[in-house]
Amino acid sequence: VQLTTHLVGLSILSSPTPSLLSPPLNIPLNLLSNSGLLVASLVLDGEAIQTIVDTGSPFLTCAAEAIGGDGGDGSINSIEQYGEDLLDVKWRKALVATTTQPAQDLGTMRVGLVSAGTAAVNRNYLGLVYKDAVRASFLSQTPFTSFELSYTKRSLTLSTESAILAHPLFDFGKVASNAFFYATALTSMSV
Repeated sequence: VQLTTHLVGLSILSSPTPSLLSPPLNIPLNLLSNSGLLVASLVLDGEAIQTIVDTGSPFLTCAAEAIGGDGGDGSINSIEQYGEDLLDVKWRKALVATTTQPAQDLGTMRVGLVSAGTAAVNRNYLGLVYKDAVRASFLSQTPFTSFELSYTKRSLTLSTESAILAHPLFDFGKVASNAFFYATALTSMSV
């Protein structure tokens, strides 16, 4: 499947006031040719990791051993589902930055550490859903309120300005009260 457009945008919050606007952050992505997944390089507590860009989940998670063990911060652990995988997650704060030059410090935020005993294909995810019913999402811990994901440019752009002004959205919250997902149409797709 080849995506011939890069139209994927999402904005949950109203537009921020001009004093709160941050410049857009462009994160280069790598394409895993065997799976078609896009991955972003991030730094968590000084350790570089590769995360699958996931438009269907809200959290930044990583293998616990990638950043020095699975010691949570005492908050309630959880089981998170990614596809068919159930991940045992401990939550703690970590300093998050990009690997771009120059690196962009995203600040200290709550991340999920997935234990080594979890039988999962992957444990590193960069979730882009803005809201979760229980805990802070990755995006809600940043100043960014929208994103643009481009397969053709292999880039993820985070922005404080709406990325969807010209694109109608379908709100899945109208179907299920705990669904915080929105979708928009692609202009074309070729198989």
